[in-house]
Amino acid sequence: MKVLTALVLVASTQFQPVAHAAGERRYFLASNTDTDESSLRIVYNSDEVKQAARDLCKGKTQLWIWPDSGPVTCNKIVSEPGSTGSVLLKLTSGFKPTKVTSVVSNQPFPSQHWSLRSPTAAEQEIAEGLSQLKAADRKMLNKTGSVLVLVVAQNEREFLVLPYRRVKTEIEGEYSDVLRYKIFLKDGTHWKGLYESDKAPQFFGDLDGDGVPEVKRTPYCDGTCEYYDSFYPRNKLILGWNVHE
Repeated sequence: MKVLTALVLVASTQFQPVAHAAGERRYFLASNTDTDESSLRIVYNSDEVKQAARDLCKGKTQLWIWPDSGPVTCNKIVSEPGSTGSVLLKLTSGFKPTKVTSVVSNQPFPSQHWSLRSPTAAEQEIAEGLSQLKAADRKMLNKTGSVLVLVVAQNEREFLVLPYRRVKTEIEGEYSDVLRYKIFLKDGTHWKGLYESDKAPQFFGDLDGDGVPEVKRTPYCDGTCEYYDSFYPRNKLILGWNVHE
């Protein structure tokens, strides 16, 4: 049996206002593994979030579902006697989520003002100096796409993303060498380390409206685990969930 647990759901007034949408922006997490066409299952971890999810269908509310195009209309709540941990919404006819998991918003997602590019020769040299990889692994620094520069238009910030080091990680009682990546912020002539992740960071989108994308993290677990982290100006979990088998 699958157990769905929503870890963090953000409702905040700090997001950038959207002129054509009333009220505060709110994000929810959806599981689409057992839904049919035109349905969306919102997971919750408290009565407050459950009620907020049910309120999404009041007045046929429009919803935006990442990464699918929007908006779609929530037509009704599907009654599921005895169901706990989720609310099933019936959406615009013909809509089908393209991903197993989705982030859902009651307002349009903030505009994206960031891009990824390959490093210059000077930035590549800096990456090689910052990396703590041993000799046997250092050749991966020269692989295409291994080192990237994240450019954020707001305040013209630049971040260097690179393979950083190997660490021993316990998985099901056994230890494995895991390659970790690190994100550095360009601070004048220096590069400041901000965030480490297993695997190469998956830049998801700008959830908090600060112009900097969040990182989608999918660590090993007994099912499906998915987290969305903010790495600038500090590390912070924005959204997260577990689906345990």
